[in-house]
Amino acid sequence: LLGFAAETLEYGETVFTDFKVSGLTDKDKIAGVIILIVVLISATSCSFFGKDVTITVNDNGNAVSVDGKDNMTVDEILKKAGITLSARDTVEPELSKRWSDAGAGEVTVKRYAKVTVTDGTYTQQIELVGGTVEQAITQAGFDIKQYETPDNMKSYLTNGMTITLVKHKEPETTAAPTTAQP
Repeated sequence: LLGFAAETLEYGETVFTDFKVSGLTDKDKIAGVIILIVVLISATSCSFFGKDVTITVNDNGNAVSVDGKDNMTVDEILKKAGITLSARDTVEPELSKRWSDAGAGEVTVKRYAKVTVTDGTYTQQIELVGGTVEQAITQAGFDIKQYETPDNMKSYLTNGMTITLVKHKEPETTAAPTTAQP
């Protein structure tokens, strides 16, 4: 059987307690220490090295999969994906968040874009983050119903882009033929 003994030594205001275990062989003590070390290394490595994950990065509508660890920060994930940001781009979750703490299904990058919208008569420059062609047209003050619908209405903007609108053509009216009166 195992026996435990505690011995208390007082030195000034400091109290030392020494626990002794009797009944264990040196071999048992060594095995216990080895088991303790293995448990500590396992627990530490799980949190230190992280769990393998595949993370989707949506960069203004372009999805990229990145293999990484759940303890990586969003910033580290973007770097691993080769994605660089401008000062005006936004990212969700925030760059400093660890993926395991982010609680998100993907990393979303919204790009800053300064674009020009024109119909040939009126020109407007606007700035958006993560915007689409349709949003740029609306924000620039154009009534989309007056223009042909661009094919790329749902496309994300790129910095420096020019969107040229074409007005609907007026239907041609034809007058009814007139007959000469006698």
